Amino acid sequence: MRFSLRTALLAVSTPLALLACGEAASEKDSTPAVPEVRADVDRDDTRPLTDTAVGAVVAGQNTFGLGFYRAVAASTTGNLFCSSMSAHQALSMAYAGARGETRAAMAGTLHATDDDETFHGAQNTLAQAVIAPVAPESLPEGAEAPIVRLQNALFPQEGFPIDAAYLERLARSYGAGAVPVDYRDDAEGARGTINLWVSDVTAGRIPELLHPGQVGPDTALTLVNAVYFLGKWSEAFLPESTFPQVFHAAAGDAAVPFMHHTFEGLAAAVTPEFTAVSLPYAGGALSFLAVAPAGDLADFEAGLSDETLSAVLGALSTERTDLAMPGFELRSRYELKPVLTALGMGVAFSDAADFHGIASGLDLKISEVVQEAWVKVDEAGTEAAAATAVVFDAGATLEPEPARQIALDRPFVFLIRHEATGAVVFMGRVANPR
Repeated sequence: MRFSLRTALLAVSTPLALLACGEAASEKDSTPAVPEVRADVDRDDTRPLTDTAVGAVVAGQNTFGLGFYRAVAASTTGNLFCSSMSAHQALSMAYAGARGETRAAMAGTLHATDDDETFHGAQNTLAQAVIAPVAPESLPEGAEAPIVRLQNALFPQEGFPIDAAYLERLARSYGAGAVPVDYRDDAEGARGTINLWVSDVTAGRIPELLHPGQVGPDTALTLVNAVYFLGKWSEAFLPESTFPQVFHAAAGDAAVPFMHHTFEGLAAAVTPEFTAVSLPYAGGALSFLAVAPAGDLADFEAGLSDETLSAVLGALSTERTDLAMPGFELRSRYELKPVLTALGMGVAFSDAADFHGIASGLDLKISEVVQEAWVKVDEAGTEAAAATAVVFDAGATLEPEPARQIALDRPFVFLIRHEATGAVVFMGRVANPR
Protein backbone atom coordinates (compact mmCIF):
# COMPACT_ATOMS: atom_id res chain seq x y z
CA MET A 1 0.00 0.00 0.00
CA ARG A 2 1.19 3.48 -0.85
CA PHE A 3 0.03 6.92 0.14
CA SER A 4 1.10 10.51 -0.03
CA LEU A 5 2.99 11.94 2.91
CA ARG A 6 0.50 14.77 2.80
CA THR A 7 -1.94 12.26 4.35
CA ALA A 8 0.86 11.00 6.59
CA LEU A 9 1.04 7.76 8.49
CA LEU A 10 3.95 9.43 10.26
CA ALA A 11 2.50 12.77 11.29
CA VAL A 12 4.55 15.91 11.33
CA SER A 13 3.09 18.37 13.78
CA THR A 14 3.62 22.11 13.72
CA PRO A 15 7.36 22.66 14.30
CA LEU A 16 8.31 23.10 17.91
CA ALA A 17 9.14 26.66 18.90
CA LEU A 18 12.51 25.58 20.20
CA LEU A 19 16.00 26.93 19.95
CA ALA A 20 18.86 24.55 19.25
CA CYS A 21 19.74 24.72 22.96
CA GLY A 22 16.22 23.65 23.86
CA GLU A 23 14.90 26.91 25.33
CA ALA A 24 11.52 28.29 24.36
CA ALA A 25 11.63 30.96 21.67
CA SER A 26 9.66 34.17 21.99
CA GLU A 27 7.31 35.34 19.26
CA LYS A 28 9.83 38.01 18.31
CA ASP A 29 12.75 35.57 18.17
CA SER A 30 13.94 35.11 14.59
CA THR A 31 15.79 31.84 15.33
CA PRO A 32 14.37 29.12 13.02
CA ALA A 33 12.31 26.49 14.80
CA VAL A 34 13.76 22.98 14.98
CA PRO A 35 11.42 20.61 13.13
CA GLU A 36 9.72 18.13 15.43
CA VAL A 37 10.24 14.59 14.20
CA ARG A 38 7.52 12.33 15.53
CA ALA A 39 6.04 9.04 14.43
CA ASP A 40 2.44 8.04 15.05
CA VAL A 41 3.56 4.41 15.18
CA ASP A 42 5.12 3.44 18.51
CA ARG A 43 8.68 2.19 18.60
CA ASP A 44 8.88 -1.56 19.25
CA ASP A 45 9.69 -2.97 22.66
CA THR A 46 13.30 -4.04 22.88
CA ARG A 47 14.66 -7.56 23.02
CA PRO A 48 16.88 -8.76 25.91
CA LEU A 49 20.54 -7.89 25.33
CA THR A 50 21.24 -11.62 25.68
CA ASP A 51 19.17 -12.30 22.54
CA THR A 52 21.41 -13.96 19.95
CA ALA A 53 20.00 -11.61 17.30
CA VAL A 54 21.31 -8.60 19.22
CA GLY A 55 24.74 -10.22 19.48
CA ALA A 56 24.69 -10.89 15.75
CA VAL A 57 23.84 -7.25 15.00
CA VAL A 58 26.63 -6.01 17.31
CA ALA A 59 29.11 -8.37 15.66
CA GLY A 60 27.98 -7.37 12.19
CA GLN A 61 27.99 -3.68 12.97
CA ASN A 62 31.50 -3.88 14.47
CA THR A 63 32.77 -5.86 11.47
CA PHE A 64 31.26 -3.23 9.17
CA GLY A 65 32.71 -0.49 11.38
CA LEU A 66 36.25 -1.82 11.30
CA GLY A 67 36.05 -2.28 7.53
CA PHE A 68 34.57 1.21 7.21
CA TYR A 69 37.42 2.61 9.32
CA ARG A 70 40.07 0.76 7.30
CA ALA A 71 38.66 2.16 4.06
CA VAL A 72 38.49 5.72 5.41
CA ALA A 73 41.94 5.47 7.00
CA ALA A 74 43.52 4.21 3.77
CA SER A 75 42.34 7.32 1.93
CA THR A 76 42.99 9.87 4.69
CA THR A 77 46.22 11.29 6.06
CA GLY A 78 46.57 13.02 9.40
CA ASN A 79 43.91 12.96 12.10
CA LEU A 80 40.51 11.41 11.48
CA PHE A 81 37.29 10.75 13.35
CA CYS A 82 34.12 8.95 12.30
CA SER A 83 31.09 7.08 13.57
CA SER A 84 30.55 3.72 11.95
CA MET A 85 27.45 3.30 14.12
CA SER A 86 25.92 6.44 12.60
CA ALA A 87 26.71 5.21 9.10
CA HIS A 88 25.36 1.73 9.87
CA GLN A 89 22.09 3.11 11.28
CA ALA A 90 21.50 5.41 8.30
CA LEU A 91 22.35 2.70 5.76
CA SER A 92 20.24 0.12 7.62
CA MET A 93 17.23 2.39 7.15
CA ALA A 94 18.00 2.39 3.40
CA TYR A 95 18.50 -1.39 3.49
CA ALA A 96 14.95 -1.77 4.83
CA GLY A 97 13.72 -0.57 1.44
CA ALA A 98 16.25 -2.34 -0.79
CA ARG A 99 15.27 -5.24 -3.01
CA GLY A 100 16.94 -7.77 -5.30
CA GLU A 101 20.64 -7.34 -6.10
CA THR A 102 20.75 -4.04 -4.20
CA ARG A 103 19.48 -5.73 -1.04
CA ALA A 104 22.02 -8.56 -1.37
CA ALA A 105 24.90 -6.12 -1.87
CA MET A 106 23.85 -3.98 1.09
CA ALA A 107 23.37 -7.05 3.29
CA GLY A 108 26.93 -8.09 2.54
CA THR A 109 28.32 -4.62 3.26
CA LEU A 110 26.29 -4.13 6.46
CA HIS A 111 26.65 -7.77 7.58
CA ALA A 112 22.88 -7.84 7.89
CA THR A 113 20.71 -10.91 8.31
CA ASP A 114 18.03 -11.65 5.73
CA ASP A 115 15.20 -11.73 8.29
CA ASP A 116 13.97 -8.15 8.45
CA GLU A 117 12.04 -8.55 11.69
CA THR A 118 15.08 -10.01 13.44
CA PHE A 119 17.65 -7.62 12.00
CA HIS A 120 15.77 -4.35 12.41
CA GLY A 121 14.34 -5.44 15.76
CA ALA A 122 17.84 -6.14 17.07
CA GLN A 123 19.01 -2.78 15.71
CA ASN A 124 16.28 -1.18 17.79
CA THR A 125 17.42 -3.00 20.93
CA LEU A 126 21.06 -2.04 20.40
CA ALA A 127 20.26 1.63 19.86
CA GLN A 128 18.05 1.73 22.94
CA ALA A 129 20.78 0.07 25.02
CA VAL A 130 23.39 2.61 23.89
CA ILE A 131 21.22 5.58 24.82
CA ALA A 132 19.82 4.07 28.04
CA PRO A 133 20.31 6.34 31.09
CA VAL A 134 23.05 5.32 33.50
CA ALA A 135 21.73 4.11 36.86
CA PRO A 136 22.34 6.90 39.43
CA GLU A 137 23.80 4.41 41.92
CA SER A 138 26.56 3.53 39.45
CA LEU A 139 27.85 7.12 39.32
CA PRO A 140 30.69 8.36 41.53
CA GLU A 141 29.50 10.83 44.15
CA GLY A 142 28.76 14.19 42.53
CA ALA A 143 29.41 12.88 39.02
CA GLU A 144 27.26 13.88 36.05
CA ALA A 145 25.56 11.14 34.06
CA PRO A 146 26.68 10.81 30.43
CA ILE A 147 24.42 12.15 27.69
CA VAL A 148 23.93 9.88 24.68
CA ARG A 149 21.60 10.66 21.78
CA LEU A 150 21.04 8.45 18.75
CA GLN A 151 18.23 9.74 16.55
CA ASN A 152 16.92 9.09 13.06
CA ALA A 153 14.65 10.96 10.68
CA LEU A 154 13.58 10.98 7.05
CA PHE A 155 13.06 14.08 4.94
CA PRO A 156 10.99 13.26 1.82
CA GLN A 157 9.92 15.56 -0.98
CA GLU A 158 6.42 16.89 -0.26
CA GLY A 159 3.90 14.53 -1.79
CA PHE A 160 6.47 11.79 -2.46
CA PRO A 161 4.61 8.43 -2.30
CA ILE A 162 6.49 6.33 0.25
CA ASP A 163 5.09 2.87 0.98
CA ALA A 164 3.26 2.62 4.30
CA ALA A 165 5.09 -0.57 5.32
CA TYR A 166 8.46 1.15 4.90
CA LEU A 167 7.45 4.14 7.01
CA GLU A 168 6.10 1.80 9.66
CA ARG A 169 9.37 -0.16 9.73
CA LEU A 170 11.43 2.99 10.24
CA ALA A 171 9.11 4.21 12.98
CA ARG A 172 9.01 0.88 14.84
CA SER A 173 12.71 -0.05 14.61
CA TYR A 174 14.49 3.30 14.31
CA GLY A 175 12.13 5.76 15.97
CA ALA A 176 12.23 7.73 12.74
CA GLY A 177 9.50 10.20 11.87
CA ALA A 178 9.12 12.14 8.65
CA VAL A 179 9.46 15.84 7.84
CA PRO A 180 8.30 16.61 4.28
CA VAL A 181 10.41 19.32 2.60
CA ASP A 182 10.41 20.94 -0.83
CA TYR A 183 13.61 20.03 -2.69
CA ARG A 184 11.97 20.77 -6.03
CA ASP A 185 11.23 24.46 -5.51
CA ASP A 186 13.30 25.30 -2.41
CA ALA A 187 16.34 23.04 -2.15
CA GLU A 188 18.18 25.49 0.08
CA GLY A 189 15.22 25.63 2.45
CA ALA A 190 15.13 21.81 2.55
CA ARG A 191 18.87 21.66 3.21
CA GLY A 192 18.46 24.20 6.02
CA THR A 193 15.69 22.14 7.64
CA ILE A 194 17.84 18.99 7.64
CA ASN A 195 20.90 20.82 8.93
CA LEU A 196 18.86 22.46 11.68
CA TRP A 197 17.57 19.09 12.87
CA VAL A 198 21.10 17.63 12.90
CA SER A 199 22.49 20.67 14.73
CA ASP A 200 19.79 20.35 17.38
CA VAL A 201 20.47 16.65 18.03
CA THR A 202 24.25 17.21 18.16
CA ALA A 203 24.12 20.30 20.44
CA GLY A 204 25.36 22.49 17.59
CA ARG A 205 28.52 20.44 17.01
CA ILE A 206 27.47 19.42 13.46
CA PRO A 207 25.92 22.68 12.22
CA GLU A 208 26.07 21.99 8.46
CA LEU A 209 25.99 18.33 7.55
CA LEU A 210 24.77 19.01 4.03
CA HIS A 211 26.68 21.58 1.99
CA PRO A 212 25.19 23.63 -0.86
CA GLY A 213 24.40 21.48 -3.88
CA GLN A 214 24.19 18.17 -2.01
CA VAL A 215 20.41 18.17 -2.31
CA GLY A 216 18.53 19.67 -5.23
CA PRO A 217 15.42 19.48 -7.41
CA ASP A 218 16.08 15.80 -8.23
CA THR A 219 16.30 14.77 -4.56
CA ALA A 220 13.36 12.62 -3.49
CA LEU A 221 14.34 11.56 0.04
CA THR A 222 17.11 11.99 2.61
CA LEU A 223 17.59 9.55 5.50
CA VAL A 224 19.53 11.01 8.42
CA ASN A 225 21.11 9.64 11.58
CA ALA A 226 22.68 11.86 14.23
CA VAL A 227 24.57 10.71 17.32
CA TYR A 228 25.83 12.82 20.23
CA PHE A 229 27.85 11.89 23.33
CA LEU A 230 28.95 13.91 26.34
CA GLY A 231 30.68 11.95 29.07
CA LYS A 232 32.88 12.81 32.01
CA TRP A 233 35.74 10.52 32.97
CA SER A 234 35.08 8.26 35.94
CA GLU A 235 38.27 9.83 37.34
CA ALA A 236 39.05 13.27 35.95
CA PHE A 237 42.51 14.52 35.06
CA LEU A 238 43.42 17.64 37.03
CA PRO A 239 44.05 20.72 34.83
CA GLU A 240 47.09 21.62 36.94
CA SER A 241 48.62 18.27 35.98
CA THR A 242 48.58 19.15 32.28
CA PHE A 243 51.96 20.19 30.94
CA PRO A 244 53.95 19.90 27.69
CA GLN A 245 55.47 16.60 26.70
CA VAL A 246 56.91 15.29 23.46
CA PHE A 247 54.53 13.54 21.04
CA HIS A 248 56.34 11.44 18.42
CA ALA A 249 54.32 12.21 15.28
CA ALA A 250 55.24 10.86 11.85
CA ALA A 251 56.09 14.40 10.75
CA GLY A 252 58.48 14.85 13.67
CA ASP A 253 58.54 15.27 17.43
CA ALA A 254 56.54 18.13 18.92
CA ALA A 255 55.86 19.32 22.46
CA VAL A 256 52.10 19.30 23.13
CA PRO A 257 49.99 19.53 26.31
CA PHE A 258 49.63 16.11 27.99
CA MET A 259 47.14 15.28 30.72
CA HIS A 260 48.55 13.24 33.62
CA HIS A 261 46.89 11.16 36.31
CA THR A 262 47.70 8.21 38.56
CA PHE A 263 44.88 5.66 38.52
CA GLU A 264 44.73 3.14 41.35
CA GLY A 265 43.15 0.69 38.93
CA LEU A 266 43.31 1.21 35.17
CA ALA A 267 42.72 -1.39 32.47
CA ALA A 268 45.76 -1.16 30.22
CA ALA A 269 48.35 -3.24 28.38
CA VAL A 270 51.94 -2.78 27.29
CA THR A 271 53.00 -5.48 24.83
CA PRO A 272 55.68 -5.72 22.12
CA GLU A 273 52.92 -5.04 19.55
CA PHE A 274 50.98 -2.18 21.17
CA THR A 275 50.20 -0.04 24.19
CA ALA A 276 46.52 0.20 25.07
CA VAL A 277 44.42 1.88 27.75
CA SER A 278 40.69 1.72 28.47
CA LEU A 279 39.31 4.73 30.34
CA PRO A 280 35.76 4.41 31.70
CA TYR A 281 33.29 7.26 31.62
CA ALA A 282 31.22 7.98 34.73
CA GLY A 283 28.77 5.17 35.32
CA GLY A 284 30.81 2.65 33.33
CA ALA A 285 28.35 2.27 30.42
CA LEU A 286 30.85 3.57 27.85
CA SER A 287 34.62 3.67 27.67
CA PHE A 288 37.46 5.21 25.70
CA LEU A 289 39.88 2.64 24.30
CA ALA A 290 43.18 3.92 22.86
CA VAL A 291 45.66 1.67 21.05
CA ALA A 292 49.14 2.92 20.11
CA PRO A 293 50.87 0.32 17.89
CA ALA A 294 54.58 -0.22 18.38
CA GLY A 295 55.14 -0.34 14.63
CA ASP A 296 53.79 1.62 11.68
CA LEU A 297 50.29 3.04 12.31
CA ALA A 298 49.18 2.54 8.70
CA ASP A 299 50.15 -1.15 8.83
CA PHE A 300 48.23 -1.56 12.08
CA GLU A 301 45.14 0.12 10.63
CA ALA A 302 45.29 -1.97 7.45
CA GLY A 303 45.16 -5.13 9.58
CA LEU A 304 42.55 -3.87 12.04
CA SER A 305 39.91 -6.57 12.48
CA ASP A 306 37.57 -8.17 14.99
CA GLU A 307 40.43 -10.47 15.96
CA THR A 308 42.74 -7.48 16.53
CA LEU A 309 40.17 -5.79 18.75
CA SER A 310 39.61 -9.01 20.71
CA ALA A 311 43.37 -9.41 21.21
CA VAL A 312 43.67 -5.85 22.52
CA LEU A 313 40.76 -6.27 24.92
CA GLY A 314 42.09 -9.64 26.07
CA ALA A 315 45.50 -8.17 26.87
CA LEU A 316 44.15 -5.51 29.24
CA SER A 317 44.90 -5.91 32.93
CA THR A 318 43.91 -3.63 35.79
CA GLU A 319 46.56 -2.20 38.07
CA ARG A 320 47.92 1.06 39.44
CA THR A 321 49.00 3.17 36.47
CA ASP A 322 50.51 6.57 35.76
CA LEU A 323 48.94 7.70 32.49
CA ALA A 324 50.03 10.56 30.25
CA MET A 325 47.72 11.33 27.35
CA PRO A 326 47.32 14.34 25.06
CA GLY A 327 44.04 16.17 24.86
CA PHE A 328 42.77 16.81 21.35
CA GLU A 329 39.95 18.17 19.22
CA LEU A 330 39.23 16.70 15.77
CA ARG A 331 36.71 17.29 12.99
CA SER A 332 36.39 15.11 9.89
CA ARG A 333 34.05 15.08 6.93
CA TYR A 334 33.55 12.34 4.35
CA GLU A 335 31.65 11.82 1.13
CA LEU A 336 31.31 8.07 1.39
CA LYS A 337 30.27 6.89 -2.05
CA PRO A 338 33.81 5.65 -2.93
CA VAL A 339 34.22 3.98 0.49
CA LEU A 340 30.87 2.18 0.33
CA THR A 341 31.43 1.20 -3.29
CA ALA A 342 34.75 -0.36 -2.26
CA LEU A 343 32.93 -2.20 0.54
CA GLY A 344 30.59 -3.82 -1.99
CA MET A 345 27.41 -1.77 -2.32
CA GLY A 346 28.16 0.13 -5.53
CA VAL A 347 24.92 -1.06 -7.11
CA ALA A 348 22.98 1.16 -4.66
CA PHE A 349 24.48 4.22 -6.39
CA SER A 350 23.80 3.02 -9.93
CA ASP A 351 20.82 3.12 -12.27
CA ALA A 352 20.37 -0.58 -11.44
CA ALA A 353 19.57 0.27 -7.80
CA ASP A 354 16.37 -1.29 -6.52
CA PHE A 355 14.73 0.51 -3.61
CA HIS A 356 11.16 -0.43 -4.47
CA GLY A 357 10.59 -1.25 -0.81
CA ILE A 358 10.63 2.52 -0.20
CA ALA A 359 8.39 3.56 -3.09
CA SER A 360 7.12 0.55 -5.04
CA GLY A 361 6.16 2.49 -8.14
CA LEU A 362 9.28 4.66 -8.48
CA ASP A 363 12.95 4.13 -9.26
CA LEU A 364 15.36 5.48 -6.63
CA LYS A 365 19.13 5.39 -6.29
CA ILE A 366 21.48 6.79 -3.64
CA SER A 367 23.27 9.89 -4.90
CA GLU A 368 25.25 10.84 -1.78
CA VAL A 369 26.22 9.43 1.60
CA VAL A 370 27.78 12.17 3.72
CA GLN A 371 29.18 12.04 7.24
CA GLU A 372 30.65 14.70 9.48
CA ALA A 373 32.09 13.92 12.92
CA TRP A 374 33.64 15.96 15.73
CA VAL A 375 35.29 15.03 19.03
CA LYS A 376 36.98 16.85 21.91
CA VAL A 377 38.92 15.04 24.64
CA ASP A 378 40.12 17.01 27.65
CA GLU A 379 40.75 16.72 31.40
CA ALA A 380 37.04 16.43 32.21
CA GLY A 381 36.00 13.87 29.61
CA THR A 382 34.80 13.60 26.02
CA GLU A 383 32.24 15.31 23.82
CA ALA A 384 31.57 13.77 20.42
CA ALA A 385 29.04 14.10 17.64
CA ALA A 386 28.45 12.65 14.21
CA ALA A 387 25.75 12.66 11.58
CA THR A 388 25.22 10.69 8.39
CA ALA A 389 22.89 11.54 5.52
CA VAL A 390 21.83 9.11 2.80
CA VAL A 391 20.48 11.18 -0.10
CA PHE A 392 18.25 9.52 -2.68
CA ASP A 393 17.58 10.81 -6.15
CA ALA A 394 14.42 9.78 -8.03
CA GLY A 395 15.97 7.85 -10.72
CA ALA A 396 43.88 -0.16 49.61
CA THR A 397 45.75 1.45 52.87
CA LEU A 398 48.97 -0.39 52.22
CA GLU A 399 51.90 1.38 50.61
CA PRO A 400 50.92 1.38 46.94
CA GLU A 401 52.88 -0.70 44.50
CA PRO A 402 54.91 1.25 41.95
CA ALA A 403 52.66 2.31 39.10
CA ARG A 404 53.36 1.23 35.56
CA GLN A 405 54.17 4.15 33.31
CA ILE A 406 52.09 4.61 30.17
CA ALA A 407 52.34 7.55 27.80
CA LEU A 408 50.31 7.76 24.63
CA ASP A 409 53.11 9.75 23.05
CA ARG A 410 52.92 8.36 19.52
CA PRO A 411 50.09 8.11 16.98
CA PHE A 412 47.19 6.02 18.21
CA VAL A 413 43.77 4.73 17.23
CA PHE A 414 40.88 5.23 19.65
CA LEU A 415 37.36 3.87 20.01
CA ILE A 416 34.38 4.86 22.13
CA ARG A 417 32.62 1.62 23.06
CA HIS A 418 29.38 0.58 24.70
CA GLU A 419 30.55 -1.82 27.39
CA ALA A 420 27.46 -4.00 27.84
CA THR A 421 27.23 -4.92 24.15
CA GLY A 422 30.76 -4.20 22.93
CA ALA A 423 29.35 -2.00 20.17
CA VAL A 424 31.76 0.56 18.74
CA VAL A 425 30.06 3.97 18.57
CA PHE A 426 32.96 6.16 17.37
CA MET A 427 36.49 5.56 16.05
CA GLY A 428 39.40 7.83 15.28
CA ARG A 429 43.10 8.35 14.80
CA VAL A 430 45.35 10.84 16.55
CA ALA A 431 48.31 11.30 14.23
CA ASN A 432 49.21 14.63 15.78
CA PRO A 433 47.19 16.18 18.65
CA ARG A 434 47.99 19.71 17.51
